[in-house]
Amino acid sequence: MNHSSPASAAVHEMAPTHLDPARAEEYVRTGAWMNRRLDDFLRKQVRSAPTRTVIIDGAVSLDFKTLDRMVNALAAWLIDHGVGRGDVVSFMLPNWWEAIVAQYAILRVGGVINPLHMIYRQAELAFVFDQCQPKVVIGLGQFRSTDYGKVLREACDVAASRPRLLTVRAEDDELNGILRGSAHQSATVNASADDIALLLYTSGTTASPKGVLHSHNTLMRATKDLRDLFDFTTDDRLFMPTPITHVSGLLYSMSMPALVGCCVVFQDVWEPDQAMEIVLEHGCTFTGGATPFIKGLVASAIARGIGPHDNPLLRGSCGGADVPAKVIEDAESVLGAQISRVYGLSEGITVTGSRSHDDIERRATTDGPVLPGFDVRIVTPHGLDAGPDEEGEIWVRGPATCLGYLDASANDGAFAVGSYFRTGDLVRRDASGYVSVSGRLKDIIIRGGENISAREVEELLMSHPQIDEVAVVGIPDERLGERVCAFVVTRSDETLELSDVTDFLRAKKIAPQKLPERLELIDELPRTPTGKVQKFALRERVLPGE
Repeated sequence: MNHSSPASAAVHEMAPTHLDPARAEEYVRTGAWMNRRLDDFLRKQVRSAPTRTVIIDGAVSLDFKTLDRMVNALAAWLIDHGVGRGDVVSFMLPNWWEAIVAQYAILRVGGVINPLHMIYRQAELAFVFDQCQPKVVIGLGQFRSTDYGKVLREACDVAASRPRLLTVRAEDDELNGILRGSAHQSATVNASADDIALLLYTSGTTASPKGVLHSHNTLMRATKDLRDLFDFTTDDRLFMPTPITHVSGLLYSMSMPALVGCCVVFQDVWEPDQAMEIVLEHGCTFTGGATPFIKGLVASAIARGIGPHDNPLLRGSCGGADVPAKVIEDAESVLGAQISRVYGLSEGITVTGSRSHDDIERRATTDGPVLPGFDVRIVTPHGLDAGPDEEGEIWVRGPATCLGYLDASANDGAFAVGSYFRTGDLVRRDASGYVSVSGRLKDIIIRGGENISAREVEELLMSHPQIDEVAVVGIPDERLGERVCAFVVTRSDETLELSDVTDFLRAKKIAPQKLPERLELIDELPRTPTGKVQKFALRERVLPGE
């Protein structure tokens, strides 16, 4: 089946303005880019190891041959519904095997995968759909306490592109009906490894999320970086509680099996004891995720009397929020697992990280050295390169850096001269080259690995009739890393309860994770002489022991 269609203007015609062509040519010439599409790697696994298990999801186990047949079936359906090279297909799914089939099928027809965070509701979806104009949306129905089917239908109904909604594990499980159909000939497209493969929305300093663009080349380079950092082989089984709608979850769950031939084992709802059961039952050798996942596994092992010799986990990565040294130390003493802190972001994926066999003090107290291929500057507020142990903003560039944002205007200020991406994160690098993240310039709150824009919540609350001024900050939380706290100055002498604030925001149909979990009423916000709110002073008011 041969197919070629006009590209979507929204994605395919956007020029990656910060990456100069000479640098791209250098990446190909030197082998920094493998110059092959992700689907090429999957097809190679299908040819070389068709019966090797690639996905385990509860009672479902798929080998490469079965996965490939399902990918072809869905690819044929996508073609029949007008999806071709450069077209966006959005999906909102938990860690289910169907999500992997969907992503490979989208890429097989030359499309662009657009993961939708599970915390999104109608307001966030309306923004995303308006900007990226998806042709198809693949989504679930009822899951836990949320009717995602209703949320997605309402968003699709008002979207200008009027995307076709394809349901999964709902009353009308249309996707599985397609996958159970007869075998289809493999689709081929006139496509390039430079084509956009991933459109991933992330929140930063602005209220609206930004659509990060990655090509097949940048994604596969990021996957290779992780492979080399953690020495993945075909024998590895990756336990994945990290959402596949996050860049790290996507790489570990989708592109790593295609590159290496390893197996991914899913958990769709985080529960520590069940996670430990999955690790033990399937002999999982690696896990990657934020602090709560590692701490949960450690706590479950202690409660169940599981020691290092009973546990197959050998190594893992931990990032996405503050990682206390004790988390890494406990993982080694209790689980026998060598966990490494890593630093990365959607725009740069994994920038630094320690190898599993590195000294535990380095793995526990730093975020590791800069990975090969990344060119990093640490820039002081005066625009100078920072010296050893001097704090500065980390700027990054390299073959795993994104190609810019879907909204090209967002590139203004995001990239410095020389194609460096300005991360907004503050770091220090010691004399041995090990980097430690020390803070953030970007005003975001990281709750359970999810980035929440404080400004977005503030702007919504400013429309509340009883609120005169508001500042939203993240406050430390042992389990989630941070929680949302709203400091409010009310109008006149009016009183306000936390429930008043959360009910007001729920009516705006924003993601529930963005709702404040603490409300502080104050007489006035602390400000600098120039009028900026001193958020550090607000955080100090609610720090433990204060």
